[in-house]
Amino acid sequence: MSEPVHIKGEFHAGEKRRPPTLEEWAGSQHLDLTLVFTDIVESTDIGIRLGDKKWIESLFSHFSWARNLASIYDSYVVKVIGDSLMIAFRTPGDAVDFSLRFALYTGVDYIGVRIGINSGEVQIRENDIYGLQSELRRTGSACIT
Repeated sequence: MSEPVHIKGEFHAGEKRRPPTLEEWAGSQHLDLTLVFTDIVESTDIGIRLGDKKWIESLFSHFSWARNLASIYDSYVVKVIGDSLMIAFRTPGDAVDFSLRFALYTGVDYIGVRIGINSGEVQIRENDIYGLQSELRRTGSACIT
């Protein structure tokens, strides 16, 4: 008996699907993207007040909410850095819409965020984004607090 034939991109019940890499999601190594950078306001003070266990639970709730909200859009969570997120969007409109919604509710009542939005040409290398800062002179940048 022969093995079943799998067609590229076809999903079979019981199989685990690997999330796409950033480059697979983007479709290119060089393209224009809009990046959202989030940062928790007074995170150190909140962490000290809550203690490690509750603070880390709060962080993971916050990140989970951000990922769920970002999944509404054609976006890619590039990385988490401490209490910050970097999320790539294909369009500035989606990035702004996400940012406004996320600023209104961060997933945890006592967490507030600062959000920066940068749009421009980027390069994708090793599942990370490079080159945006040099493009800010010709493109746009905004901040939501």
